[in-house]
Amino acid sequence: MKQRTIKGSWLEDYMKFTKGQESPEMFHLWVGISVIASALERSVFLNRGYYTLYPNLYVILVADSAICKKTTATNIGVKLLESLDNAPPIFSQKITPEALISSICGECIVDENNNITKNATAIVYGPELSVFLGREAYSSGLVSILTSLYDCPDEWEYETIGRGKDVAYNTCINMLGASTPEWLRLSIPPDAVGGGFTSRVLFVYQFTSNRIIPHPMLTQEEVDIRERLIEDLNIIRTLRGEFTFTKEAYDFYASWYTDHRLKQIAGKDYTVRKEDTALKLAMIFSVAQGNSLEITKAILEMAIDTLDQNEKFLPEAMRILSSTPVGVYANKVATIIKKQPEGMLHGELIRKTMYTIDASKVTEVLETLIAAGVISLHVNASTSERFYIYNEDQKKGK
Repeated sequence: MKQRTIKGSWLEDYMKFTKGQESPEMFHLWVGISVIASALERSVFLNRGYYTLYPNLYVILVADSAICKKTTATNIGVKLLESLDNAPPIFSQKITPEALISSICGECIVDENNNITKNATAIVYGPELSVFLGREAYSSGLVSILTSLYDCPDEWEYETIGRGKDVAYNTCINMLGASTPEWLRLSIPPDAVGGGFTSRVLFVYQFTSNRIIPHPMLTQEEVDIRERLIEDLNIIRTLRGEFTFTKEAYDFYASWYTDHRLKQIAGKDYTVRKEDTALKLAMIFSVAQGNSLEITKAILEMAIDTLDQNEKFLPEAMRILSSTPVGVYANKVATIIKKQPEGMLHGELIRKTMYTIDASKVTEVLETLIAAGVISLHVNASTSERFYIYNEDQKKGK
């Protein structure tokens, strides 16, 4: 196997490569993670006794339009994948269930001796997820197909009306998408939130970015980093085999897993699939650092911390998904107030919402947010002006 050119972690160099682009660091990190997962497909795995765990992921970046440049962030990662010597198949256009099934099955090759010489793998890429995965995706069966493919079944069958039974072998689907909060709420039925498809998706929510770069351009250093990223990603793509734990990592995971499950049973932790997702991330972080296919305690801690950091924003994402029409307005108003840490005057808030929220709704929304403790109302002692402050404990998802 060729020697890697990156001395440290592939993800660390990816973060250096993207530092000159305005999307928040968390978006770039999760795109980088998704890129490695897509390159690995199902060539590496963890034996979990009753099932095999592969490092595929469904990742959706969530932010308001133009604020965090989420599509730009995803495009950077996808272009790296497209530059590989043996690039994985990428589906980025709106597609019917039948067309997706046909494409996935078409990727699979079985020789005359019934040996699988090419796996049924693909990347579902939705830079504007509303184009690829509209509300009709639930009624058409597309979402149920993606749900059933998440666990990478060795043999996947689908009965079609025109062609009869389609079969795909050694499946592995990765998904990377970007969406606005409003589109998520309108496209995903409320009864689907928290289970099925959404429980398999990692929603990465950000409301702002602290990067301001008027004239983004690649320096020679970043051009060189990009070449190294592609070269090492080609090596990562050739890795094959089973992951193992170090003794310390094995014991650490057992302790963390037990504590996590006890919290779930006691109703103190509502995250789902975190146990396996942490292991998927551990596999990805491991190959980002080298070819050993070994999971250490430090790598597991990094994986769990990455999920913990994302979960700080999870309550906000879930509020978006579960919102009523009033809830959508509430989220918009809360986001506006949140961007003013020192507080927002009532008159300024009215001016900022006058073209998007009916004036009769603003009072109802403010009363709802205050009652829920999301914001607090204050009065300026000298001017008697009302102003609102976003409560920090809500921001942290506590």
